[in-house]
Amino acid sequence: MSLQIDRSTGFELLVCVAILAASLCASCAYADVPASERTALVALYNSTGGASWTHSAHWNTSDPVCPGIPANNWYGITCDGSNSTVTGIGLNSNNLSGTLAALSGLPDIQSFDVSFNGLQGSLPALTGLGSLDYFNVNFNSLTGQIPALSGLNNLRQFLAERNELTGNIPSLQGLTNLQAFEVDRNFLSGKIPSLAGLTSLTYLSVFFNQLSGAFPDLTGLSHFNALLLDNNRFSGTIPANALAGQSQLFYFDIDYNGFSGAPPTAPTTLTAGQSSLCPNPLDHDVSPGWDAAAGFTPWYTACTTTATTTTFEAPSVVPNPPAAGATFTVYFGVDVGSSATPTGTVLISDSVDNDATCTGTLSHVAGGNFANCSLSLASAGPHTLSAAYAGDGAFAPSSATFDLSVTGAASSTTLTATPNPARPDNP
Repeated sequence: MSLQIDRSTGFELLVCVAILAASLCASCAYADVPASERTALVALYNSTGGASWTHSAHWNTSDPVCPGIPANNWYGITCDGSNSTVTGIGLNSNNLSGTLAALSGLPDIQSFDVSFNGLQGSLPALTGLGSLDYFNVNFNSLTGQIPALSGLNNLRQFLAERNELTGNIPSLQGLTNLQAFEVDRNFLSGKIPSLAGLTSLTYLSVFFNQLSGAFPDLTGLSHFNALLLDNNRFSGTIPANALAGQSQLFYFDIDYNGFSGAPPTAPTTLTAGQSSLCPNPLDHDVSPGWDAAAGFTPWYTACTTTATTTTFEAPSVVPNPPAAGATFTVYFGVDVGSSATPTGTVLISDSVDNDATCTGTLSHVAGGNFANCSLSLASAGPHTLSAAYAGDGAFAPSSATFDLSVTGAASSTTLTATPNPARPDNP
């Protein structure tokens, strides 16, 4: 007796078994991230003009976010080893526009980079993102305040330079792993918060803002490579030992501020020709160390600046009061106490409408140094305008404020003539 085998049926059975095994394997290897994380990513895609991104492979599709092969991930996304949670978003230089969506739906994110794009609006809240290690939004047009950073104990780098951020720098307390804090070229105001306990900090860059107050206390901090405070409104004296113990400091810039008194002792580690103390009204003390660091002798050559006073002229605003949403002209000047002619620009900003700014270039007219610019404020009510003169090589920076009341938006009434049936000559 011989056993007859239906080869076609056997082949079909093998195919079915293979397909079943493959599907089971795929479900293991392609385990996707939680639906809540996918939702957060889609929201980010939609809010930042994902359809116009330079690269957007797999985004906003049913494809697994992290299918187990990194090359097949949604573009710019990294996940943990088991491909079960998003740990990184890298969309820098990718033609993002619009606003950033909330990141709270990505609780395990460690790295977030959307630098060099065209983003606007405010920064998302970072509270609760305890794994966040790297946050980079450099070179965008983001506005509003820096969100609270408390509780981000793993944060090493916070980078937000070249935006339009306003308000104060939030508390940095507890960020013991923070190495770099870079927020230069914004419109930040107030004082530098306490740096106590930030023993890992190596890079602090806050230049070209509107920060004020005293030189920060660096006690206990000895790992700085760069301390860049220039082009702000800092004032007061700097302790002689302010930079003592800085054995790795290469770059130190405090020019275009209002620091006075003797300069601090220059660390021997400063790179030749890469630091700047002037202009500031500092004492002209002989210091070979600062000569070398500044790159010329004496180091205070550029500190021979003349004090200035920024003023709002009379009338300061035309028309006054302006209406919300309407354009008006602001008039201002810079007084130097002589017939000298300072050059440069004056920036006008508003305390309420943070996006409302205008800039005027000084010109010497009728024995004074004046400028004007056009501004529009969106909201009615009390406002305070700030005028900040940036200074030049011969004249020091200065600033002034002006209180302004803005009325409600102007309205118009249109009368339309229609036939009046009550008239006897109008049937």
